[in-house]
Amino acid sequence: MARGLSSTTWPKALIRPVRIASDCTGLATAELSLTQILEPTGGKLRVVFGCDILPASRQVMAAVSAPELILEDMLKREFASAHIESTALGIPGTVRVNRESADLDFYVAGVMCTPWSPKGAQRGFADANAETMTNFLKTIMVLRPRCAVMENVARLVSAKHRIDLQQRLSLIRGYTFVFRLYRTAEWGVPRVRERLYVIMLRTDALTAKARNVGVEDLFDRVVTACQSQDRPAFLEYLLQRGYPVMSARGSPNEAEAECCCSHLRA
Repeated sequence: MARGLSSTTWPKALIRPVRIASDCTGLATAELSLTQILEPTGGKLRVVFGCDILPASRQVMAAVSAPELILEDMLKREFASAHIESTALGIPGTVRVNRESADLDFYVAGVMCTPWSPKGAQRGFADANAETMTNFLKTIMVLRPRCAVMENVARLVSAKHRIDLQQRLSLIRGYTFVFRLYRTAEWGVPRVRERLYVIMLRTDALTAKARNVGVEDLFDRVVTACQSQDRPAFLEYLLQRGYPVMSARGSPNEAEAECCCSHLRA
């Protein structure tokens, strides 16, 4: 069970499936995490689309999260006022994802980090690779998910880059956002590095109570409640589902996992 969300704290029944889409989907961990949360309550997850330029990642997401559409290169995406158009795996021409029919609860992406990474040129939004971030923000503007989450390197909110990021986020009307830094290994996830999470919430999707409390305070309360729970057995959960995890090593707080997709390749 995901940390802090047990069958006693999560709603027993949901009116409809929770809807998610992702870019830079990778190994579909966001989709797997939501599935892990929903399964004990009978809740369902609808994966509207996943997207990754790596063929191996597309094969993994097809096997473990079964998105309705597997979009290809997010940098070749076309944007309209209420839909996006893209090429999709196995479908001739282009496909259209409409804001109304997608009705996204979550949109998640781990866009390229090299423009802000200490191992990169650190040119920020002037870097050509920052276009993945730009298209992530454009996708939010068009599809208007209730919640958007972006994961990246901690240096993105350093003094050098933070103002640029805040200015671009502020262009997306009707959202409030928070920045949080976490060592994900402390949450039982097999990843050592400190990572930045940008959480964006659509204000008209918040309850009156949430708006009165304030999003930052509300988010911190949720995180505090989650931290009081037992550690998740996420790695065990992946193994039970047949996810291609080969090994784990290190102490519980510095666990690392090696993933191999070779058995999914053609």
